[in-house]
Formats: sequence, C-alpha cells, structure tokens
Amino acid sequence: MKSVAVVCLFGVFCAVSGMILKELNPKFSAVFSLGSGVVFLLLAWRYLSPVAEYAKTLAGGESDEALGTLPKALGMAILVGITADLCRDMGERAAAEKVELCGKAALALMALPLLKEIFSLLREML
Repeated sequence: MKSVAVVCLFGVFCAVSGMILKELNPKFSAVFSLGSGVVFLLLAWRYLSPVAEYAKTLAGGESDEALGTLPKALGMAILVGITADLCRDMGERAAAEKVELCGKAALALMALPLLKEIFSLLREML
C-alpha cells in the first residue's frame, strides 16, 4: 500500500511539474513527460514481474501460446497508451488517435490465433 502511495505522489509531482514546464518551455515539457513515462513503466514492471513469473509457473515452464500472448499484448497496450498520451501532451490529438487505432489493430491480429483455437474447440463440442 505504501508503494502505491509513493507512485500516486510521484504522479501528482509529474503532473504539476509538467504544467509548470508547459508554461515555461513547451518543448522541454514533452521530454519531461516522456522521461516520467519511462519511470512509471519501470515502476509498473515492479508490480507486473511477479505476475509474469506466476504465469510461467502455470504453464509449467513451457511456452504456451495463450500465456505467451498475454504479456506481449499487455506490453503492447501499455506502450500504445503511453505513446498516445505523449502525443496528446504535445497537442497532437489526431496522431494519438491513429496510434491507438494501429495498436488496436495489432492487438486484434495478435488475438487471431487464440480466437481460431476457441472456435475450433467450440466446433468440436457441438
């Protein structure tokens, strides 16, 4: 609980600092936003790495396609979200929407083999 409070305080610090930097130097504000995003990714990895390790133990150490796809999809979603937010911070709303569209399309493509497997199992059951 204490570490989440630290993350929240850091988020407030980044938001306030970003607002001040946007007024003083808008170009540096984007760099600051990118840097703080990287720090948040590292903090998030601290929470997500035990989940990834547990998923590996569930798979029995084997490279199960379903369990292998989930961390990749999660990482892609996080990366797309941060990139879109960075574009919005720089005032490029249209670019952010296009990044999100491409990210959704990539996630749909990544989920296609799993959907095929699900439908195959459903056909076998019927």
